[in-house]
Amino acid sequence: MGDGLVARDWWKKEQPTLSRGLNFAVVPSRVPTDDVIAAVETAIRSLPEDIAEDIRRDTCTILARSAPPRCNIPREERLAIRELKRRDDVILPADKGNATVVMSSDYHNKMVDILSDGDTYQKLEKNPLPKVRQKVMAIIGEASSINAEDKRRLKLANNNRTPRIYGLPKIHKPDVPLRPIVSAINSPSQHLARFLTNKLKPLTNNLPSTVLNSKHFIEHIRSIRTNPGDILVSFDVTSLFTMVPVCDAIKIVEDNLKKHQLPTEWAKLAEVCLSTTFFQYRQEFYAQIDGTAMGSPLSPVVANLFIGAFEEQALENAPLKPTLWLRYVDDTFVIWPHGSENLQTFLAHLNSIHPRIRFTMETELHGQLPFLDVLISRRPDGTLGHSVYRKPTHTNRYLHADSHHHPATKRGVLTTLTYRAALISDTDSLNKEKETLRETFLANGYSTSAIQRAL
Repeated sequence: MGDGLVARDWWKKEQPTLSRGLNFAVVPSRVPTDDVIAAVETAIRSLPEDIAEDIRRDTCTILARSAPPRCNIPREERLAIRELKRRDDVILPADKGNATVVMSSDYHNKMVDILSDGDTYQKLEKNPLPKVRQKVMAIIGEASSINAEDKRRLKLANNNRTPRIYGLPKIHKPDVPLRPIVSAINSPSQHLARFLTNKLKPLTNNLPSTVLNSKHFIEHIRSIRTNPGDILVSFDVTSLFTMVPVCDAIKIVEDNLKKHQLPTEWAKLAEVCLSTTFFQYRQEFYAQIDGTAMGSPLSPVVANLFIGAFEEQALENAPLKPTLWLRYVDDTFVIWPHGSENLQTFLAHLNSIHPRIRFTMETELHGQLPFLDVLISRRPDGTLGHSVYRKPTHTNRYLHADSHHHPATKRGVLTTLTYRAALISDTDSLNKEKETLRETFLANGYSTSAIQRAL
């Protein structure tokens, strides 16, 4: 994607390089000696000195004899990479489908439009990092529910990085909007957020409608038998993470902690993490006014608990109820037995419960409906078939066999996708899915013998 004739001219030259994918690793032009030595030193620092010295000596011997492997891309593609680095265009992965997207000034304009939403973001005069770090460190020190060893680890963690925001293009939607993501790696509250995620995530498993993954979803629908008048429906919450009201969500977290006799102090710690959502875009600093940050490990957990309470209220007060309601975070699969007119009334009911939560709806087409990465299909006897679903914008591009990755990583691509096919596909669709995978693996450069072993 780009604008004008200039974009089309350079695209022809760089397209082969970009088509390999952003995860393609080029063979280095020299052996990364310093990186190897640093990694070895990290690994051996707890070993006895005599053993560590032997490992250092062996490492030096191996490095002295080492040379880089043969280059895995043509010379013209190496030159194309240099050219790409000099350009001002933004090159990034699509939100879904593993496509590579090139955007010019349009990317910045769309990011500015997102950050100009005064109901969601507030511009700051300066970087709040020092104050936020001080606040988080004080909270960790005072928290009685965190043991001494965990406190020590949280305080030692590197947390002096200002979070950054970026956007992932949704190429499957009109006008290609951006999904805002905040990268908070090594930010003040990130390690505390990970700690709380491990503590709070088990609470989401107790929600009656929650499905954990595609396999769990299929286990739920395998025994379902629909009636001719039933409608397959999926509901999706618009921008859930940024729309979750933090105060309401924290109260729900606290109620769940009390219910399961867990430290309610974890709710206060979660509030600290969610109320210190700030980030940098270019040279400007912003704070998120409400909602959870896209990118924080704590956000899906808190959003899940909030929507769990929301749906309990919604279903209890609904005049007409669905036969089945299954949810994965903000995506919900429903079997509706009361006709299409009443379905619109039910959607209006869902959208009337909380001013910040808005649902969109998709109904089955030709007896089929996608949910997560599963395509659900009606069978003549009323049971539901299931196969692997790929969006129309999906590229079938995965880690290429020529990429400079460890062989085990590349084998993992084949086995993981084959395993997914076996989990999701029913007996009617499994052979077709295997043939699709065979063609996909060949297109990604894998040998027939490696493919056969995986399949």
